[in-house]
Amino acid sequence: MASEKTIASRYESLYEGGFVTSAQILAEAMCARMARFKKSSLPAKFWNLPDWNKTFLWQLKLANTILKEFNEMVVARVLRSKDGKFFLSLTNKKLRPLLTVEQKKYELEIKRICEQERVEVQSSLVVKPALVTKRSFIDIMKEVDSE
Repeated sequence: MASEKTIASRYESLYEGGFVTSAQILAEAMCARMARFKKSSLPAKFWNLPDWNKTFLWQLKLANTILKEFNEMVVARVLRSKDGKFFLSLTNKKLRPLLTVEQKKYELEIKRICEQERVEVQSSLVVKPALVTKRSFIDIMKEVDSE
């Protein structure tokens, strides 16, 4: 748990642990769900307590494993989804298939956004106008006469 925000530790702990990694915040969230299920609450720095230390470390290990395979945004989407909001642990057998499906959706979305940005960049390029010829005096007089 870092005291200062870094690239790796960019999330603020909900339990007064400073700044934490995505795996640590995921483990915290799973422990919080377990505590809610048991109708209790988690104290500050609960991972130092004997009751929660083993659980937190196990969830942290699982979170690191999952985050090596799936994007953190995908994991967050699944755990907030209708199906995933009741998962109490990262060991749930239904989690991996949901993560796989969501990862494919996420990759397609990223690909679509990249293509859209590429099109916007190409369309914003300024095209030099063709050589503009000077209008002759006769052309100007014809315009005046036609008005």
